[in-house]
Amino acid sequence: MHWIAQRGLLPSDPASLARAMLRWPILTFGRGTAPHIAVDAMVTRLAVHNNVPLSETRVTCMPSVAAMIHLLRDGYGVAAVPSLLVTAYLDSGELVALTGLHAPPPIVVAMCRRADAGVATLAAEQAAHDVCRGFCVTHGKALIEAL
Repeated sequence: MHWIAQRGLLPSDPASLARAMLRWPILTFGRGTAPHIAVDAMVTRLAVHNNVPLSETRVTCMPSVAAMIHLLRDGYGVAAVPSLLVTAYLDSGELVALTGLHAPPPIVVAMCRRADAGVATLAAEQAAHDVCRGFCVTHGKALIEAL
């Protein structure tokens, strides 16, 4: 997970980055999810540390990753999003990963199944596991990591 914004939206000066970031909506995943809770706590700490009243911060929960990316590209705000989801826009320079701030915690994805699962379920689980493992090997730890 990284803080991501449209190129040029925020100053490059590390000393003023946090205060400038807090003036924009902070986009995150759905209300009550682990990423939302973590981002909300990080925004609170950043605001307190930078003497920004909490009433001036806006953590905005997004129901859709596609909507979050669209708003980022339009320069609407800053998002805590896995760089995996915006790699093409980072590579093109349209979006940038902000440096100098603590990164949001990673999103952990887990699979589970019933102990008495049928053959089709076990085959689907193995296929999903193989695809995910292959993606991790291909892209390395810069974007995703298998635990």
